[in-house]
Amino acid sequence: MTTESSPEEKGQSFFREPPPRSPEESPRPTSSRWAAAKQVVASNALLLSVLLLAVLLFASIAPTQSWRTGVRVGPQGRQPGTPTPPASPGFRFSVGDGLVNVNNGAEIGVVVHTEMAHTFRNGTVGRAYIIARPNGVEMDMVADVLEQIAGKR
Repeated sequence: MTTESSPEEKGQSFFREPPPRSPEESPRPTSSRWAAAKQVVASNALLLSVLLLAVLLFASIAPTQSWRTGVRVGPQGRQPGTPTPPASPGFRFSVGDGLVNVNNGAEIGVVVHTEMAHTFRNGTVGRAYIIARPNGVEMDMVADVLEQIAGKR
């Protein structure tokens, strides 16, 4: 029975050092892992840019339509020919009503939605009007305060 000695027993290493390359040789080809990583980064960048484009497109459309109710908000508060909806129980103004400040006549906005138990940013809960401002931004307003300072257009 012949026994062969391992390379370590002969004083050699399992791993061989690569021979030195000459400057004329082309660089090593990129590894498949590196190429796959670059492809993942490129596809994620493309996906992110498409998502950003969709958000910007939605933001440009959003001021003209309420995302809560689907009611299209026009310059007069509602589309011509649509009947005035009755006010929600407990509310003075209805969805679609255009509101102005009774003190100075400044436009407040259009009622988009009413909520009996709305949680405001400061944590309080109460009746609220969701108003689409003239610039298209929606904001919540305390119903009691708005009913004191506003009137219908």
